[in-house]
Amino acid sequence: MKKRIISYLLIGTLFTGLISGCGAGSETAEPVENTTSQVTEEPSKESETEAVVAAEDDSVEELSVLDNGSPWVNSDLKENIHPDQPTDPKDDFHLYASMDWLSQAEIPDGYSGYTLYDQCADITKDKAIKMFNDGDFTDESHNVMLAKSLYDLYKDTDARNKEGVEPIREMVEKYLAVESLDDLNELFLDEYYELVYPTPIAFGVGTGIEDTSTNLCWVDGMSFILGDSAEYSKRTEYGDILYNYKKDNFVYVMGRLGVSEADAKKRFDDAIAFETPIAKVSFTSEDEMSADFYDKVNNTFTYDEIIAGYKNYPIADIIDALSLKYDGTYMTSDLKKVKAIDEAYTEENADDFANLMLVKYVLGNIGRLDEDVRINDVENYNKYFGVSGDLSLDERAYDFTASHLPEQTSQAFVERYSSKEDKERIEGVCYKAIDVYKEMLEENEWLSDDTKKAAIEKLNAITVHVGWPDKWNDYSDLDISNDSFYEAIQRIKYYNVKKAMAKLGTKEDKSNWAEGKNLLQCNAYYGFTVNGITMMVGMMNEPFYWSDMSTEELYASIGAFWVGHEISHAFDSNGSQWDKDGNYANWWTDEDKAEFDKRVNSFIEYLNTIRIMGDYYVNGSNVDSEIVADTIGLRCALKMAEKEENFDYKKFFEFFSDMNSGATLYSSMLSQINTDPHPLNYLRVNVPVQQYEEFYKTYDVKEGDNMYLAPEKRLDLW
Repeated sequence: MKKRIISYLLIGTLFTGLISGCGAGSETAEPVENTTSQVTEEPSKESETEAVVAAEDDSVEELSVLDNGSPWVNSDLKENIHPDQPTDPKDDFHLYASMDWLSQAEIPDGYSGYTLYDQCADITKDKAIKMFNDGDFTDESHNVMLAKSLYDLYKDTDARNKEGVEPIREMVEKYLAVESLDDLNELFLDEYYELVYPTPIAFGVGTGIEDTSTNLCWVDGMSFILGDSAEYSKRTEYGDILYNYKKDNFVYVMGRLGVSEADAKKRFDDAIAFETPIAKVSFTSEDEMSADFYDKVNNTFTYDEIIAGYKNYPIADIIDALSLKYDGTYMTSDLKKVKAIDEAYTEENADDFANLMLVKYVLGNIGRLDEDVRINDVENYNKYFGVSGDLSLDERAYDFTASHLPEQTSQAFVERYSSKEDKERIEGVCYKAIDVYKEMLEENEWLSDDTKKAAIEKLNAITVHVGWPDKWNDYSDLDISNDSFYEAIQRIKYYNVKKAMAKLGTKEDKSNWAEGKNLLQCNAYYGFTVNGITMMVGMMNEPFYWSDMSTEELYASIGAFWVGHEISHAFDSNGSQWDKDGNYANWWTDEDKAEFDKRVNSFIEYLNTIRIMGDYYVNGSNVDSEIVADTIGLRCALKMAEKEENFDYKKFFEFFSDMNSGATLYSSMLSQINTDPHPLNYLRVNVPVQQYEEFYKTYDVKEGDNMYLAPEKRLDLW
């Protein structure tokens, strides 16, 4: 899961890389609300896997997987695992070390996959549900009561069923009534509409890139119905799944609003057709994962320049309506996209724009209507994504509340369940890991003294946040006590955007690291623009952490998998472009940067040779930052282990393998392969361990063994 450190309200996901997050597991399924990373964009299709089904005699020989990846079995794919498979650490370490978990793993109802992230998150979820259902909220703060109120509103299905689809009817009818640009402009020039509803051009307030100390105005283009813009040039298997899932949802809701099936289908296809030429000139997911992405998006303008860049779209009037006119900088990430939108904004296309906004609006509200709409959505989701069953009402209510009131839900949980001792222990590992990284940098033989000095200065400046903040933000001026469920969602959205807009031109408070964050997620991240690592309270559970875990387990999990991984992001292909103050700036000599790129590119070339399944190969340039972080994080933990007496490396490596275990459906895997910077779980084990002599010695791996990698091909960075 890629977390984001900048609040680009109204913009959504401008940069997937401004935070490098640790989590990459599949998440629970509330499909339309996007409460988790894989839910809204995931379909399922009957997977045509390469796995060979067992013959009738069930012999081990017949159970082997053929043509499903090399050099290792894709053990993330549930169909590829059978408890009778032979395992050998010299052949496939992850399959050997984590076979017990992999063979017993079940994908729960409502999930597209299940990982140890989910297993850890379930502990938090169960506690939070008990808190909301059985806790005493008599004397709670306003912040906490906001979360409790939204949770209860979600669970009141009778009230939501009574409203049906009526909450969105008025807006749908407005879209259907649009006949001209004047009609569209009447919508877009309304402040409330701009802050709450979908628009072709999005406005937001957040920090810049070269100077992250000040909040400025971002002006950017809309997102696309099919997510990745590459789907509009060459539709993938995953794109077909997503198209069918979203189309069926849209047609159903429009039918409930009195629109015929034929008309609704045409409207959906017209929307896809209309956004296609815009998507074709826009950044793809692969573009966003490239190391040079920040150069491409670092586009700054004055007010006069930003206005002059639009010939048709009423940008000046909208900026006035939103009170975003000021003497500071405006930024646009995807210039070709906004230009294409502006060129298309003509009288003859007025109804096309209205129809596109209609489709996006309806799809964005499916999770906010009655149970019939939700059940239809779940049935479509399960049908196309291959998921089974549904989440319970309590689970859905928790997921929804944590998504829409993340900080308030986190505060309610922390005040009941947090452990100061655990927080301090993990903080200790964080600072120990930083000390080890300093040793690694000081011992580095290929960096020049100037670059090494700058790297150590950046390392010393890293801020560490564990669990939760010392002080929570005050939301006393947000009140949903008299609102219906739909009204509450709209009020929350409007409030959050207005709050962000008020920061325009002000200095960014980088110490306010928990604002708007769901700290109950099982995740951690490194923030480029704050040069800091954050370990969320949601990851402070088993199987990643418990108070009396052994040193080997602590180093394999917190040391390597969590803290070591996140610190490494400060010096990976992306993080290395940001300085100690969190600004996009070069602190390398030309020679050192060329050598760094050479070493990373060699590693990418190796990754590109790994076949996942069928014709799907690892795209090394998409996943290099995350797998480099896995690899260097492991080195950090191994350096920590050198300082321990009688360290059990076997226990360490096998626990490290367990941390990266997951069972995934085919549809979810398609999404991850194409658009996720995190490699599949089995790769996050086998590739890192084969870089280090400690692994070879522990398992007597030699040349000719499948896990062997020649020394000259191993990653040697820090």
